[in-house]
Amino acid sequence: MNDTGYPSESGYDFQALADREAEIVDAEQEPFVPDFGVAPLPVSDAALALIVRHETGGRPFYEKVIKARPIWPAGASGVTIGFGYDIGYVSAADLRRDWAELGSNSLDRLARACGRHGDPALAALAASMSDIRVSWDMSERVFKARTLPKFVLLTMSSLANTDELSPDSFGALVSLTFNRGASFAIRWNPAKDPKDRYREMRAIKDAMAAKQFTGIPDLIRSMTRLWRGTAIEAEMTRRRKNEAALFAYGLTTQSAPFVPSFDLSDDDGSGAGIPGTSDDQEAPDGAEFEGQADAFDFAPAISAAAVRWAEDERSPDYAHLVEAPPTGGLFRLNAAALEALSEANDFALPDGARILFGLRGCAIVDGGGGFSESVTLRDIRPDHQVARCVLGVWDRAKSQIAVFAGSTVPNAAAVVSWRAKHDRGNLLSTGLYGYIVGTHNGKPGCFLLRKTASVFREVVVRRSSADLEYSLDDMAHVCTPGDNIHPTFFQTTAAFSSVGCQVVVGSASPAGDHRGPWAKFREMAGQVGPAGTPGAPYFYMLLTGAEAALARSAPPRRLRFGSSGERVRAMQEKLGISAPDGEFGPATSAALHALQKKRAQGRSDGIYTPSLDVALDWSILGA
Repeated sequence: MNDTGYPSESGYDFQALADREAEIVDAEQEPFVPDFGVAPLPVSDAALALIVRHETGGRPFYEKVIKARPIWPAGASGVTIGFGYDIGYVSAADLRRDWAELGSNSLDRLARACGRHGDPALAALAASMSDIRVSWDMSERVFKARTLPKFVLLTMSSLANTDELSPDSFGALVSLTFNRGASFAIRWNPAKDPKDRYREMRAIKDAMAAKQFTGIPDLIRSMTRLWRGTAIEAEMTRRRKNEAALFAYGLTTQSAPFVPSFDLSDDDGSGAGIPGTSDDQEAPDGAEFEGQADAFDFAPAISAAAVRWAEDERSPDYAHLVEAPPTGGLFRLNAAALEALSEANDFALPDGARILFGLRGCAIVDGGGGFSESVTLRDIRPDHQVARCVLGVWDRAKSQIAVFAGSTVPNAAAVVSWRAKHDRGNLLSTGLYGYIVGTHNGKPGCFLLRKTASVFREVVVRRSSADLEYSLDDMAHVCTPGDNIHPTFFQTTAAFSSVGCQVVVGSASPAGDHRGPWAKFREMAGQVGPAGTPGAPYFYMLLTGAEAALARSAPPRRLRFGSSGERVRAMQEKLGISAPDGEFGPATSAALHALQKKRAQGRSDGIYTPSLDVALDWSILGA
């Protein structure tokens, strides 16, 4: 009998599956909806296979030795099922949500292990549930939907420039994070850590920031020093060498499939080649993730599902749209509808120009790509996980539009980053903005939220510090965020790179190699060549798909950031703005937010509506 609660079989020690240095907990999870399926993630099949093999021992071992049963891997673990799903670190609600396929009877029994970890009595509890079987296929579904996205987000949140890595190289770092936690910023404490266990992790963080990718495989291999002479030396050496080889492979342009340079060990189900493990007594006090507490002020690991889009009644983009139709409806969009929207918002646009526009929470049904008279779109909601918005070009001279898939919201990693460190991550408010053509992070030919090449535009964005969603009670921040328009750096809508920028599916390089829908978007905007026309000005009109759906019947009358004219001037006078100029800019927006927060218990959206006009009795918007 060993600590798992089962007899040892073939002399194998089940603790080999507990070789993680840290138990990383998913503290906040959004309800799992099986009908949504699993969105593709920026991790290659080879990386996925590597992680699963090292975390489970492989399918034959899982099915023949573990026999798909609950186990207790000892140490700080709780009862574990599937691909390293530790019941001791989740709530009963989480367990029932993620593993609904198991059925209520099995879940009732497994729920007894929720919240319990590091207790030797769990071995007997696991053994008492030996009749419960968690199939490999079911485990794989939950792993891809729940566990893997957590570590993808955690890796993205901890390291710079991950969007520039191939799925192989990025996947190798996800495997490293899976095993060692996001310990890339833990400082050396010689008194507690004479080995400086995190030296290579810090060096990887620095190398990623400096884009010195070629040195990272050596840093991964160097970590094998930490387990020399321990019971888990062979397995940890094997894992580090496989990760290093996969990262290096991802830096090449090879077309041959990746073959581990240091095998994944026997897959015959006997457990041969996968040595047993024990707690590494030389590890410093606390978990591997300790030290990230300053960066993440809630439970150690944050899953992608923890970041969510607020319900309409709490969203600064949708709360004002009491007249909005139900989500999910189809609608036609054409130049006349965009014209009606611009007039309803008092947006002053130059005649005959090409106007860039964004529709937050919108999907293309048909007509995407080049210019056309009209397109069919669907009103949806963003989610910070995949690209669920539409960006386009409106040729006012020809009354034509072109639409492209993209995102107008920050990705989940950016939402986490602001809450954790207050360093980046924002939601650009709807409105009208001025952009110029220029270089974004070394990539020429993008569109910059600037007045000139050296002068950033001051705007108002939302930032969420209390939770992981943007709502009416969040900060309205006057700042110069540099929310540029650039590619997502992915070729599908499955993921996107943005800390607040407006992005179109596709890619760009420092050499000006523009690809995918992004390249067509630039072309439709009139930009040709690697750099386009640096300094060329553009207007960008950002609204929601819900507002666009209303445009052909009754576009809602609003004043918001970028509005201009006599109605804005009248509002400024009522707000007490000194020297009213009729331009709805940062100062006017800040004043309106302050008024709204005072009237609505700290809630605001910075949008002046007919209902507010009536409530204040200002008579600005009229009938």
